Amino acid sequence: MIRSLFGELERAKKALIIGIGGAGDILGTIPAMIFLKKMGLETIIGSIIWERIIVDPKPGPRSIEELENVEIISSSVCLADKNVKMKHGPVPQAAYVSKILSQKVALIDMTKNPLETAKGIKEAMEKMNIDLLFGIDDGGDVLATGQEKTSAHL
Repeated sequence: MIRSLFGELERAKKALIIGIGGAGDILGTIPAMIFLKKMGLETIIGSIIWERIIVDPKPGPRSIEELENVEIISSSVCLADKNVKMKHGPVPQAAYVSKILSQKVALIDMTKNPLETAKGIKEAMEKMNIDLLFGIDDGGDVLATGQEKTSAHL
């Protein structure tokens, strides 16, 4: 059976929209949020916990345990507002988005194994009554492996 996106949108009530390539990708969730709100859905936007090197000199994704001022929803999902920060100093892009939009945002911990991460996302979706999940990448970084010829320049 082929299910259409618009059919799913008609049945859904609430969506989680995650920027999946990095912290700046939370900005790419905003157009989807606006569209889905016009379709009558409640939305929560967010991103994986991973900042650019100029913001966070410690490379790689971050765990929920490395954050302060968050509401833990599951092993791999938390809600944050403008007060979220990393224990080692940097302020995630999500804090600025939360402040500007005056709403909490979801942060996804990708430091766990894929099955545990997926289980945590599913658990969070159930707890927050979320029907749909969207992953949005603003560029090609979600496809990168780190072995690209230009990866040293990123």
